[in-house]
Amino acid sequence: MRGWKPPRHSRDMLKLFLWTLRDMADQDYVAARAAWWARLYPSYFWSASQALEKYLKCISALSGLQKPSVIGHKLTPLVAYLEQSLLLKPDFSKTTKSFLSDLDECAPYRYGQMSWDTLQLSILYLDYAVWDIRRYAQPLVDAYSPDSGLSDDEWEDRARKTMQQRATVIAHAGQAPIAPFHIAGGWLESVLNDQKHPARAILVRNNPGFGLRKRKVVRVYPDWAARNSPLLWFPELIDEYCRYVHLERDVLAGYRELAAKGDQPVS
Repeated sequence: MRGWKPPRHSRDMLKLFLWTLRDMADQDYVAARAAWWARLYPSYFWSASQALEKYLKCISALSGLQKPSVIGHKLTPLVAYLEQSLLLKPDFSKTTKSFLSDLDECAPYRYGQMSWDTLQLSILYLDYAVWDIRRYAQPLVDAYSPDSGLSDDEWEDRARKTMQQRATVIAHAGQAPIAPFHIAGGWLESVLNDQKHPARAILVRNNPGFGLRKRKVVRVYPDWAARNSPLLWFPELIDEYCRYVHLERDVLAGYRELAAKGDQPVS
């Protein structure tokens, strides 16, 4: 701890991080839940991935880490970056990490270029992952002001004590069964407290992690959905298709290999 330098973010910079990262993540999360219940599964994957990416990058920014440009939009490498770089190591569960890995396999592909499948439990995995990660997406150190009247050493000592106190609260929440964890000033909290907010019904519907009370029972309806990529039907058209739509290099290579084999379209 003695060698740690707390981030010196101004009050306005902290607001920007929370408004542009955590609040936007909150809204992506609600959009993902809406897409799930509407059975718009590719949209669900995309919005879920966007929400979790923004929460993770909010944690990074609040902690004073430079943007991890080499990682891109993948969730699992971003978690590894935080675990390697942060003084307060996030204690994400194995369930959360497994769900992030699953999203990395399908969420980035927005044009149906990859096949996908899902289970009804996926929405519960998302709810738990958001609850698990979002609790870290809050300032552990107060805003810095050069007019505080404190010397650099005094300010850093106070920042260390503040961080330890807030980190203890976060760690304690992770040890308990999933239960409401409220962040002061959070967008989700504002929705929960507004009975007339149009997003509230979507947020609280069968949600074990976000509500005004702890749920003892969450109803899960058995269901399964899957779809093969339409490109599997026409791999011989892949190069012409890519004149109009961008595909990732590895995806493009896979379909070219499939076309070279001359396999029959899948059903």
